[in-house]
Formats: sequence, structure tokens, C-alpha cells
Amino acid sequence: FQKLQKEHCSVARDPNQRQLPRDRQYPNLSTSDLIMVCIDLIKDQLDLLINVSDIRKAFFGILTLLIEKSPDPKLLKNLTEVVGQWVKTSSGATMRERALLLTKMNTNYERRYPHDKELMSTFLDVILFVYTDETLQAELGQKLESAFMTGLRFSEPDMRCKFTEVLRLNVASDMPGRLLALISPHNFNWKLIGPHFWIKQFIEMLISVNDSSKPITPPNPEVMLPSLHVSAYTDSTTTPTPATAPNSSGEPAVSATAAATGDNATVPTTATTTTAATTATPAVPPTSTPPGTTEVKEESNINPPTHNNVQMLAEKHGTFLESLKNNKSSEFITSICQLFHDNTSVAYHAWINIFPELWNVLSKEVQMKLSRDLPSFLCSVMHQEQGEIQPSSVGCILHSLIKVPIPIRACYLKYLGGAHNAWHQMALKLEELGTSGETFASFQLHQKQVLGEYPVIKDDTQDNVAYEAIDCLTALYSQLNEHDMWTGLWLRRCKYPETIKALSYQNLGFFELAQNVYEGAMKNATLTYKNSTATTAQQTEFKLWKDQWIECTKQCSQWDILNEFSRIKGSQHPSLLMESAWRIPDWTTMKDVLNQADKIIPNDMSHVVSLYRGYLALQQDEDPGQEGPVEKFWIQAINNALKRWRKLPPIVSNVHVPLLQFAQQVAELHEAQTIHKNLLPNKVNQHASKSDIKGTLKAWRNRKPVISDDITHWNDVFSWRQHNHQKIIDVYTTLENQVGMQDNSEHNITMLQNAHQQNVIVGQQHAAATIVTYASLARKHGLSSSAQEWLARVHTIPHVNVSDCHKKLKEQIKTHLLPPANQQDVIASLDIIEGINMRVMTKPEHRADILSLKAYVLSLLGKSEDAMRTFSQAIQVNDQSTGAWGLWGQYCDELFKIEKNMYHAESAIACYLQACNKQKDDAKVRKYISRILWLLVYDNAEETLSKILEKFHTCVALERWLEWIPQLLAGLGSKEARVFHLILQNIGRNHPQALYFPIRNVYLSVRTEYQDIMGRHKQLLENNPNKSEIPEQPPELTRLRPRMAWCTKLLNILRDIHPTLLSALESIIDTLCYMKDPWYDEVLHKLYTAISMCEEEAFEIDHRQDVLNVKISPHIYKYIHGIMNYLNNAVSGTTRAGATRDLSKQPSIKHKFEADFDFSNNQGRKLHKVLKNLKNWVKMLDKSQSSNNKVYLEERCSFFSRFCASTADVYLIGEYLNPKAHYVKIARFLPKIETIRKHSISARRLFIRGSNGRVYPYLMVHTSSNVRKARSEERFLQLIRMLNNTLTQRKESCKRNLQWRVPKVVAVSPGSRLIEDDVSNISILEIYKWYCKNRTPEMDVDAPIAYYYEQLGHMQNDGSVLNRVALGNIYHYIQKNILPPTVLQEWAKKTYPDPVMYWTFRHQITRHTALDCLVQFALFLSSLKPEFIYVTRQNGSLSTIHYQLPVNRDTGEFQHEQPIPFRLTPNMMALMGPTGVSGLMVFCMIAAARCLTDPKLGVDGILHVIIKDEVQSTIKEVSEKRISSMISDIPAAVNSILSRLQTAASFEKAENKLPSLISLTTTPENLCRLDPAWYPWL
Repeated sequence: FQKLQKEHCSVARDPNQRQLPRDRQYPNLSTSDLIMVCIDLIKDQLDLLINVSDIRKAFFGILTLLIEKSPDPKLLKNLTEVVGQWVKTSSGATMRERALLLTKMNTNYERRYPHDKELMSTFLDVILFVYTDETLQAELGQKLESAFMTGLRFSEPDMRCKFTEVLRLNVASDMPGRLLALISPHNFNWKLIGPHFWIKQFIEMLISVNDSSKPITPPNPEVMLPSLHVSAYTDSTTTPTPATAPNSSGEPAVSATAAATGDNATVPTTATTTTAATTATPAVPPTSTPPGTTEVKEESNINPPTHNNVQMLAEKHGTFLESLKNNKSSEFITSICQLFHDNTSVAYHAWINIFPELWNVLSKEVQMKLSRDLPSFLCSVMHQEQGEIQPSSVGCILHSLIKVPIPIRACYLKYLGGAHNAWHQMALKLEELGTSGETFASFQLHQKQVLGEYPVIKDDTQDNVAYEAIDCLTALYSQLNEHDMWTGLWLRRCKYPETIKALSYQNLGFFELAQNVYEGAMKNATLTYKNSTATTAQQTEFKLWKDQWIECTKQCSQWDILNEFSRIKGSQHPSLLMESAWRIPDWTTMKDVLNQADKIIPNDMSHVVSLYRGYLALQQDEDPGQEGPVEKFWIQAINNALKRWRKLPPIVSNVHVPLLQFAQQVAELHEAQTIHKNLLPNKVNQHASKSDIKGTLKAWRNRKPVISDDITHWNDVFSWRQHNHQKIIDVYTTLENQVGMQDNSEHNITMLQNAHQQNVIVGQQHAAATIVTYASLARKHGLSSSAQEWLARVHTIPHVNVSDCHKKLKEQIKTHLLPPANQQDVIASLDIIEGINMRVMTKPEHRADILSLKAYVLSLLGKSEDAMRTFSQAIQVNDQSTGAWGLWGQYCDELFKIEKNMYHAESAIACYLQACNKQKDDAKVRKYISRILWLLVYDNAEETLSKILEKFHTCVALERWLEWIPQLLAGLGSKEARVFHLILQNIGRNHPQALYFPIRNVYLSVRTEYQDIMGRHKQLLENNPNKSEIPEQPPELTRLRPRMAWCTKLLNILRDIHPTLLSALESIIDTLCYMKDPWYDEVLHKLYTAISMCEEEAFEIDHRQDVLNVKISPHIYKYIHGIMNYLNNAVSGTTRAGATRDLSKQPSIKHKFEADFDFSNNQGRKLHKVLKNLKNWVKMLDKSQSSNNKVYLEERCSFFSRFCASTADVYLIGEYLNPKAHYVKIARFLPKIETIRKHSISARRLFIRGSNGRVYPYLMVHTSSNVRKARSEERFLQLIRMLNNTLTQRKESCKRNLQWRVPKVVAVSPGSRLIEDDVSNISILEIYKWYCKNRTPEMDVDAPIAYYYEQLGHMQNDGSVLNRVALGNIYHYIQKNILPPTVLQEWAKKTYPDPVMYWTFRHQITRHTALDCLVQFALFLSSLKPEFIYVTRQNGSLSTIHYQLPVNRDTGEFQHEQPIPFRLTPNMMALMGPTGVSGLMVFCMIAAARCLTDPKLGVDGILHVIIKDEVQSTIKEVSEKRISSMISDIPAAVNSILSRLQTAASFEKAENKLPSLISLTTTPENLCRLDPAWYPWL
């Protein structure tokens, strides 16, 4: 028997080996039959071997080996049956032997044959018998618990149900008892079920408490389908209805309603109402046929049914309804449980909905027990394996606890968040615990100047629960890499001002300053508490200082200091010693630490430990040519990193970045192993090895950092590269020294030495390039000391490439000039330049760069003549140096600002144009062009500056002019029109679509203005008898005619060059303009405008005292009278197409409007009555519109329906607003066109499919009522688009991903424009409407304004004085009873039930709110009403297109009249949270402001150009005097904007004014003064 077993198992294969063909896999399959015969012979004779222990032991040893290694499932099934026979007959094997065999089977069967259901069923049948027999269960139950768990999760429903039934019989039969038993570790060890999603078993056990004998009925009769109605086919007096039709037994059948509401019991409420309602509907689906009936097929020519047919149909239907009473709840429960087992996602969401409902029906006593036992159950060690899978059972339970008030300690929440991938849910829960004692008033920030002086969180002596929650939340923020939130939380809880100062410095990248503050704080604390003991809170803060000092020292790359610190006795930083040892390098210490790493290094650093072990193995010269330690360690590092990745949230965020960076380190370890393999003695002299080494080094050199990357990561990467560079140098240096000892000819020795020396030089040059690259990154991060330290290492390298030497010198000079650079730093940089040997710089571009930097330094020292001379020398050396041209242009520009000498302006424009030539940096080109366009304002009568531009305009690539097309078109009426026309002509030849829409719009606008002027002039001639006093031509035409002529020329050129494209574009524009419904669009928009005007006038401070008696102003009267005239024209059919549609066909509409707005008496002119009537009309029109909100292209837009990619190469509308390498073309227009309400007007939404396959929605909006405002909004969007590009140029703004969301807006005609849309957009006012609709009872949307108006009227009647106290009382009442501060938060939690989605949305909207507040504050913008602010549900961004620069139309100056600097309402504060405001929002605003105030980025030039266009389009008259005034006013306006940005960005001594601005904005005393139509509560 033993021989057969060995022969049989010899074919057993390693599961990791390749799968063999069946004929090769089982070559000795006949041995299985012999083994089965042997087992059959022995199985009944075991009792005879009772005294022969050795033979008996050998026999069971053979069986065990067969179970572990047999490749034949048939044999194993036979063996299982034999063991089952022993178990069931209680003969043969002893109890211990049975347990041994069954345990081995459970371990091996599921691992080796997981899909062999027949084998597993046979085995589980034996296990089932054990647990149904009381004796066997008592003796074997505990040992076979793992096998029983296998049965509970078996894939076959019948077998699984049997195990579930056994389990159900052994636990409590009531719901509370069963739930408590399931979470008791004494009853169930869920660890034995492995990675299975055991929530399925939870649900099945809980819902199985129902009485399975009762029929199933829906809990709500309203969800049932109606019974069959046949009275429509025959006379109701002769044909029985289904409710009374006799069934087959002659008794009346019951209807569907009667069947559901009779004596039948309903399913007890354990599952969700939704599930039961949708699944247990007692009606036949439309596509199914009831049992025992014949399917009725519908035909087109069916005759009306006769009396007999109807009666037969009613009888069958009644029989079916009667059969429904036989459907028991057990059938539904079995089916739904099977669905849960088949679909994990369904089970997950079912539990999330079931458990909160279950909690509500439990008694208080059970709830208390559950609250006591559930936290310890969730934190049990048996759930560790669940943390490795997604979705996990523990995570599902945690998700269901969102709506269940079970108190869990903060330390438990912190553990669960990290162990079971519930990071964000636990963070939100800890935020609630930490701020549970804070009222909403504590969200308001104190009016302090120091950043971070926010409401202090309670001390641990005052509230231990809150303190523990805050402590755990701080740790969780740190683990999530939420640095802004972490800093904001510490700023609110710290006790020392040094902490505020240091953390603020550190979070904005001033690591050297923060390091100094930490050192000073630790010294002071050491002296203060030398003889005393600090409190717990103080000790926590002291530890923070030490940890953050270490972090700042890492950022400064001071690893030698960290290495010494980690060796200090009592420092207890083995991980720090490990990190610093390999960089120095100290491989001996590194080896000692790694040998003890499993004991002293935390488990969450296991992937890092594996990486460092790979470093050590490679540097210790362990043979890299074999698949040995290095290969093993980097594979371990990958696997450990992947395990950690699986425990992170599903949405990639800051917490994923370290692992992504770690992946690069692992890749470079693998590449370094390749280098070391090629450096082995048997390969080092091969040409292929040298090529491989050079290829790897070249790949490393091209793999450069991004400015937003963490510098510590690149310190790791570059340090590791330096070790490998040194290895290459050492190997080839050794070979070079050994060549002379070999017996070769002198010629061969020289050749070999030269070859090895060249390889040494290659390693040294790459080492120098690595040093310079890191120094450049450190300089861009503001770490001047670190940059200088690394640059000093270049001097230790004997052979450095000239280009690297040039880069090193440039970086050294720029490092000295880092702000705040003083006179000594500038002189030091000049000394460096003077010490450069120019003869070393062989390339002209290198010498030109050094000379231009020298000239720049001389200009800083005030040596103007020397600077100009040096700039000239630099250009003479290399006239293609873009850097030299750019610096020279900036210097000439600065001289022109001071001296106003036209020569300097000419030089600046010429230099800027030359600098744009071959310039790869778009940001620099944008800065240069903006300065050129502004300097043209100072052009003289001889057009000197325009001629310079005309001469050198070809230096600028046409693609760089695309974003400046509006400014070029605006200049067609000025002195520089000729050169602008030339540039536009070239753009039209190459990018016709980019030019066509704006040039057509300008032409139509100018033509319309021309016609209006001529019309007014003609009317003046007709009305004035003395025609001699009036000129024949209006003087205004002299301004319009040249511009109109230039536009006409450009349009003719476009039509001649691109006739097909322009024909297609014209057809698109005509179709878009035809899509509108003028009556509805115009009237509704006019009504909204009238409401806005009335509300603005009603709630002025002067009018609030007499609100009941205020009458409409003449301006409003004239506007409403214009609406009335428009309605008259609509009814009479004198308006454009569409006037005969909808309500305009009814003459009564005009009479009703005239009756509602009868201004013949004083009562009708009262403002409150007019406002009420206007809102009633808006509601009526909205209701009429809702019935027809969708049309199709075939009905109204035949050109769109026929359009395809072959019609013409038309790019997406607005593609050229953001110049890029590739543009998306229009593939076709989708057939659906929707009518929606957005931006306070009605719009048509059309969908365009791009050539990339994506669908792009656009809104067709008509703005004919205020064209000037529309153009102003488009200029503002252009400004924001350019500022977006600026925000990517600096580290702090780039790493926070700060970008305004700017929709594409293209004016297709003066009164119509296309707006890029997002179907997930929702306005803040719509969110408030959602709240009003879901409130109980439902509330009117205008309730806050109505109450405000009503209270003002009461105060007027009572003779009360309207002051801030009274306004504050009204404000607080509305906030408390009508519009609470949690509306947005409730909507967000309802929209994003998943904590990860909610967290991500909240962070994103906080960032966008910060940018929105910053731009409002800096540009003096008036805050918008909530209906104009849109939230994108898809990504959480804020967007609006309705901002416009606040330029006074009469004076052209900026104006700001609101009492608050920006919109930040209580609802927004509640959504972002106190930590979000004090941390994320404030630091985002500071980072963006610091980027925009950087003079090197040229934001001032962009502002000059945009504001100039805004002022020119706003002022009423343009004269020479006005132009000269404008030239002086615009720089003042720009300076005021930059001054405000500087206020937000200033960070002297870690002090910032943003907290005081936020406090000013959110103070109720200021919010109550605002217009209530602005919704200051929302």
C-alpha cells in the first residue's frame, strides 16, 4: 500500500509549475484503482489493528499523504466517502484519527481543488453529519470549526443552506439575540472564514428569523400594479370585472388589492423597504406568462373581445391572483439570500441599508449591549485578514455605522481607519467627536493678525473625549498626508506661539526658517522645564517640535546632523538611523539596523525596509549576477507596497503619492542591479555592457523632477544614483590602475587606459549632472543652503562637462539671488561671475547666459551703464540667446517706467520680440507679449513702437498669439491697427476657426453701432429745422469706420482662403441662432432682470426704513414698460421667429400683464407689490416651459443632423481658448437638444461628440439684453485662464493643484454665445430649493426674503428704529428657523453617501472656494448671488461665468461697495468645517497669492492689458484727454490689485491678514447688512 502511494504521488506536481497535458499529468493513473481497492480492504478491518500501533499509524500516515499530494480527485472523493463512513458508523478510525483526516481534507481540498464541487460536496456532507450529531459535535465540533465555516461560504446553494440551517438552530431565534450572538467572539470565530465577505452570512442569519409560513405581501399597497381592466372593451353592466370574476372553482376571485390587503401577513421589517417593495410585487411582469395560462400575443388587427373571451380572461386572471396567496416569505428570503451570495456588491449595499433600520427597531437595552460589544468585535485581532481585501466585512459594518449613533472611542476609530481602509469615514467621525462641544459660533475666526490664532480646542483636563479625538484625528491626518488639514488642526490646538510660527513656515515651504524656530522653542522648553514636569498637552507639543524639526532637517538634506541625532542615547529613532546611514554612507550601521528591523521598525515601513535591504545587498558586493538577495528584496518591496496600496482609499490622493514615489525607487534599484551585473569582472570589458550602463545613466538623466514633487523623494533618488555613479568610477578606476600590471604592449596598455578613463569620465559627468539637477530643484523650493551644499560637491569631481559646469554656475548665481536677497548676496553673485574663466565656456550660448546674468546683477547694484554695455556684449556673443534678450527687455522696461523715455520702450519691445523667438516656455512668452501690448499704449504720433512690432512680429509663433486675439481685435481702431491686422491675417491663414468667431462678432457689433448712430443722426436731422448747424456725418463714425474696414478685409481674406470651413461655420451659427425661442428667452430673462433690480432697490439701506411705501424708480418703470411693449409686439406677431408659439398666441397674456402692472395709481407703483407680481409671472412661465423641454435635431436643426466629420474640419467650439498641441474636432452633433434653466435664463443644451469619442455638452444662451456685460464677463474669463497657467509655475500652488475652473465661452453673435456645460452642475440656489422641497413641511423658496420684507414692514408700522441690532435679530431668526447653516452639508452628505467621495468633494470645493474668495478680494469683485454659482457634482469644483471687473462706466476706475471682501457664508463654513477653513482654505489662498505676486511671472502685465480693454469698452467717451488719463489710471488699478494680493501673500514673521479678512466676512454684524436677495445665510 505504501509503495502504491509513493508511485501514485510521484505524478503530483508543484502548484507553481507549468500545467502539463492530461496524458502527461497522470501517467500512472491506474494506481488510483489499486489504492481504492486497498482502502476498501482495510477500512473494515481497522479494529483488528487496534493493538498494532505502528502499522495503524503508518496506514493513517499514508492516507494523510494521499490527501496532501494525490493528483486524482476521484481517489480523494472515494477516500472522503470512506472517512465519512467511519464518522457515521462510529467504527474503524478513532475520534482523534477522524479529526486528523477531516482537518487535512479541509486544509488541502479548498486549496488544491477549489472548483471541484463534487469533491467538496462529499467532504462537506461529512462535516454536516458531524454537526447534526450531538455526540460528534461535542467531540469534533471545535476542531472542525474551520470546515464548518467552509460550508457556510460554499458556492452550491443547497449545501450552503444546510449549513446555515444548522447554524440557525444553534443560535437564538429572536433578532436581538441572534445579532448579539453573531458579534460575540465566544460563539463565532470569523477568522476561520478567511477573506470571505461574511456579511452575506450575517444578512442571511438575520432575515431568516421571519416566519416562513406566512404569505408575502408588499409593505406599501401603492407599489402594486393595478388589476386587469376589461370594461373598456365591453359593457360594464354585463361583463364582470376582475374584482368579481369567478375563478375555476366558481368562487369570486380576489383583486390584486384584496390579495395584498386581506388576512395575509406581511414580511416583518428586517430587510429594507426598498428591497421588499421592488422585489415582492404581486403582479406579473409584462414579459412573463402566468403558470397554467396561454400567452396572449398582441396583433395589430385584433377585434374587440367578445363577452366569452373577456370572461375567460377574467377567470384566468382571477386564478392567478388567487395563486399569489400561496407565495410564502421563505421563497423570497431564499431567493434574496442567493442573490447576496452571488453578488458581493449587492450584499454590501443591502447591509448598509438594513442595519440602520434594524437599529431603530431594537430596544434600548439591546442597543446598549450592541454599543458595548460591537467596537471590541470590530477591533478584534481575528479581522486582520479582512483588512487585506476590498470590500471587507468590517469596512461594510463601519460604513453602516454612519447612520447609527454607536459611540466608539477615538483610539478605536483611529485603528479601524487604518486597518480596514476606512480612513475618511473615521476622520469624519473623529471630526464630529472633536468638535462636538463647539457651537457654530466657534467656527468664526478671531480678528487676529497672526496666522493660526483660531478658537483654541479644549484642554485634556476639560474634555478628555474631545482631546483624545483631536489627538487621534491629528495622527489620522498625518497618515493621510493631509498637511494643510493637519496644520490647521494644530494651529487650533497648540498652546505656544512658536508652534504657530513654525508650522506656518513649514507648511508653506520655508523649512529653514521653521527649523530655526523649532530649535529655539526646544531650547526654551528645556530651560523652562529643567526642574519641573510639563502637562500632557505640553509634552505632546514638545514631541511635535522634535518630530517636525526632524522633518525640516530632512527637507534641508542635512543627513549628517540627523545621523548624529539618531545615535544619541535615548533618542529612539532606529528608522531615522536607517534612513540616514545609507546616504552618508555608513553601510555597517545600516546592516546592524536592518538585522534588527523586524523588531524595532514599524510594520507600515516593511516595504521601505525591503528596499533598503536591497540597497545594502547591492552595495555589499553580493553577487548581482545571480538571482539572489537583491532580486528577492526588490520583489518583497513591491509586494509589501502593493499590500499597503490595497489598504488605501480607492480615489488617488495625497496618501498615494509616497507609494507612487516608492515605485520609482524600486525601479531604480532594479536598474542599478543591471549596472552592477555589467560591472562584474567577466562583463565589464564587453561593449554591450558599456552600452547598457550608458543607456541606464541616460535614462536616469532624462528622468527629471517636477516642481511640485517632494524634495525628500528626489534626495533619495539622487543619493542612490550617486552611490551607483561612484561604483562605476571605482570599478573603472581600479581597472585603469590594473592595466599597467598586465603583460601587454605599451600601445595596448595606452588604449585600455584611455578606454577605462573615458568610462570613469562618463560616471563623473553623470554624477555632476545629478548634483546640478538636485541643486536646481532645491533652489526652486527656496532651500538655498541645501542648493549651495550640493553645488559645492561639484568641485570634488575632476571631470565635469562644460554644459554641466555652465548650469552649475547659473544655479550658484541664482541661489545667491533668491529672495529676500540683500546687497551682500548680490555682491557675492557678482564675485562668482567675475571669477569665471570665460575661455572655458566654449559655446557662445553659455557665455551669453553668463554675461546676461552679470548685466542683471549690475542692474540690481544700480550700475546702469555697465549693465547696458554687458547686455550688449551678451547679444553680440550670441544673438539667439532668449534668456539674454528677455533680461535686457525687462531692464529696458523698468527704465521706461522710471524715465518715460521712448527709446527704452522701443528697446524693450524689440528685446521682448527677440526673446519670444525659439522660446519654449509658454509662461515667459505670455509675459513678454503682455508687456508688448501694454507698451503700445505709449506709442507716439509717428507710431514708433508699432513699427518695431511690425518689423519683428514674426519672431513670435502664431500659436502664441491665439490667446491674445481679443486684444488684437480691440486694437484695430487704434494706432497699431496696421500691425495687428497683419498678425490677425497670418492667424487667419493658419487657424481660421480661432479668428472667425471673434472677428465676426466684432464686425457685427461695430456694424450695429454704426447703424444706430446713423439712425439717431437721421432722426436728429429730421427733427431739427436748422440743418446747417448739424454736421452731415456724425463725429463718432470716424472711430468706427477704420475698425469696420479692417474687419471687412479680414473676413474677405478668410472667405477666400477657407471657403468650405467658413460655409460650415456660418451654417452652424445660423442653426444655433435659430434654436432659440425669442418670446420665452427674452421675457423670462427680462423678468429676472427686473426682479434683481427691484430687490437691489428695495433693500438699500436708505429704503429699508420705509420699505412699505417705497415706489419703483423711473428706471424700473421704464424697464417694465419695455417688457409690456415686447409682449404687445409678440402678440401682434411683429417679433422674430417663434412669436406665434406658446403663450404669445393668447391675446389675454397681454391684458393680464397690463392688469398686474397697472401704474396708473400710486398703489400699483409700490415696490413690494411689483416685486410680488414679477415673481408670480416667473413661476407661471417656468411651469409652462416644463411641458416642452426636449426637441430633436431632425425637427429643427437639419444641418446639425446631417453634419459629420467629412462635412468640414471644424474644431470644438472654444478649443482655441486654451492653446495646446492637439485640438479635438467635431465628429457629429447628437440628436437630443434640451431646454433648461441656467445662469438665470433659459438655455438650449446640445451635445457634440468629439473626434476623441467624448461627448461635450454646450449651452446656447442669448444675451441680447446686455451685450456689454457679456463681453466683460468673457474678458474676466480670459484673465482667469491666464492666471491658471501662472499657478502651475510655483511649488506650493502646483502641489495643491490650485486651478480655477473656467468654462469655455464663445460669442457666436453679439447677442448669443455658446457656453461649455457640465450636466452635473448644480447652482447653490438649486441646492437650497432641494432643501425646501425635502423639508417637512415643504417650504417656499422665497421664505427668507419674504420674512425679511415682512419684518421690515412690521418695524415700519411699529415706528421702530432699523439699526444693526434689528437687522442682526432678523438674520439670526432666519438662520435658526428658516435657512440653517447645514443646508449645503446635508445636501453633500445625501449626494455623496460614500465617505471617500464626500471627503474628496469637500476638499475640492474648499480649494475652489479659496481661489474664488481670493479673486473676489484681489479684483474688487462684487459677490454673486447663489443662482450664479455652480457646483460640479462630478469633481466638486466651483464655476461661474458672471464675474466682471468693477470698472465705473463714467470714470473708468475700480469700485467696490460691499461691506465684506468676499463671499463666505455660514453654510460654506459648515461644509468646509473649522479645520478646513483654518487649514486648507487659508493655506490655499496664501499659496495662490504668493504665486500671483511673484514679479518673475508677469501677472502685472496681464492685468494691464485686460484692464485696459475693460476700461476702453466701459467708458462712454474716448478722447485724447481720456486716453492720457486712462494710461495713468490703469497702473494705479493694477497696483491696487497687486497690493491686495500682497496682503493675502505677506508672511513676515509668520503673520498674515487672511484670518482677519475671514472673520470680517463671516461676522453676523456684517452679513446682516447685506441684501437678502444675496442669501447671506446660504
